[in-house]
Amino acid sequence: MLIIIVGSFFLMPPVRAHQANRLINLLSDKGVRARFLSIVLFSVGTIFLKKSVGDGGALATMIFWSLIGLPLILISNYFFLPHKIQQEIKATKPHLYSILLIGLMVFFMQYLTLLLLENMLVAYALALFQLSMVMQVFIGYRVFNEKNILRKLLVSIVMMLGGLLVLVA
Repeated sequence: MLIIIVGSFFLMPPVRAHQANRLINLLSDKGVRARFLSIVLFSVGTIFLKKSVGDGGALATMIFWSLIGLPLILISNYFFLPHKIQQEIKATKPHLYSILLIGLMVFFMQYLTLLLLENMLVAYALALFQLSMVMQVFIGYRVFNEKNILRKLLVSIVMMLGGLLVLVA
């Protein structure tokens, strides 16, 4: 995990004279804090998913996960976006085919993740997720025109090495 944090440290832009150090910038960034929180929640949730998959199987876990998740998403949207729901529904209608396709892809990705958890230790499964880092960097570069691709590729390789260390340990 330390290697992954060090890799994240190098993603931050160089320090300007009037800024504090890069580590403080990294930890004070709202997006970085949200990502660290999501990593912690995902890691803890994965332990419960592993238990659920072990008790009931990947397909049953996926079905109940989806059935419980949908109402939670709807309730969350109601409380966090009470005035935007109608606008969101209108905005998504022209893109319904793409949204359904993305939903299908996410379903299969999650199902395959559960199959992985059914047959592998949680630590190994979480380390394998780090291997997707290079692909995410390429997608960011090609689709979203992100800059500094070389630096991001080098950082993603450092983070992948951290994941590989977990796999071989």
